[in-house]
Formats: sequence, C-alpha cells, structure tokens
Amino acid sequence: MAEALGPESWSEAVEGISRTAREQVARISAALASGEEHRRAAHTLEGLSWNVGAKRLGDLTLALEKAPPDEALTLAGSLEGVLKDSVEALSEPQ
Repeated sequence: MAEALGPESWSEAVEGISRTAREQVARISAALASGEEHRRAAHTLEGLSWNVGAKRLGDLTLALEKAPPDEALTLAGSLEGVLKDSVEALSEPQ
C-alpha cells in the first residue's frame, strides 16, 4: 500500500490511520472503564490495523473483541504501547 501511494501520500495516510486508531483506543478504554460494550470499537480497530499491515495491533484487538470485559480490561492495558509501535513501524521508509 505504501509503495502504491508514494512516500508523501503514505505519510499522510499514516497520520490519518494514527488519528483514527487513537480514537478507537479511547472508545475501547472508555467503554471498558464504564462497563459498556467494547467489541464494536475493537472490531473497527482490528479491521483498520490488518488493512494497513499492523498485524500485532490487529491481533491484539481481535483478542479484545472476543474477550469478556474483565479480560479485555487487562488486554487494553497494552493498546497504547502496541499502537505506538505500530505507527512507528508504518512510518518507517519502505
């Protein structure tokens, strides 16, 4: 995907991906903190992640999507770090 878009467009795409992913992470965290449903936001982040090649983030969000709330809360503690690592990896020149 990065190759098809070219460096400048890919950089802009990564910024958009990062922004959207951070929004979904915030939704997941807020839902879990308030005891609300977290699966829809996890599913959205999962699809976004896998579509751009962020496999580790996609795998984590799949686990979150399937996890019961108490287990999901534990998994969610890793989201920020995995998201940061994923965005950094996506930002590296190919």
